[in-house]
Amino acid sequence: MYFELLALEIHATMAGLKVVKPPYSKGESGVSHRFSCLAQDDNITYGFDIYDDVTQEEVLRTYTKKLDTKVYPFIVSLRGKPAKDVAVLADDYGITILGPADVDTFFNWMSVPQREAQRSLGITP
Repeated sequence: MYFELLALEIHATMAGLKVVKPPYSKGESGVSHRFSCLAQDDNITYGFDIYDDVTQEEVLRTYTKKLDTKVYPFIVSLRGKPAKDVAVLADDYGITILGPADVDTFFNWMSVPQREAQRSLGITP
């Protein structure tokens, strides 16, 4: 998992995001939630949780963090695409699941020019 975390941090930095270390975000409840990786720009904080395999429990764990912290959540599934019921649950809760091969494409989409263009159109992730 070390290399996947390092890849996330490198891609986030190259996309113009600031990597937050340690990756904790204090929630409205007062609880500090740990993500595998946190990256932010001026407007949004993105939280990434890395799991070997994603089940409904991991989706709920990440969703709880989302509710309390208002961090925009992503799950990186090291085994690739999860089961259909897990993918549907994540989608219902506004969580994007990325496979290892999706990380590069995702951060190309998250580059500074792309984010600025989306904001000028009123689009936020």
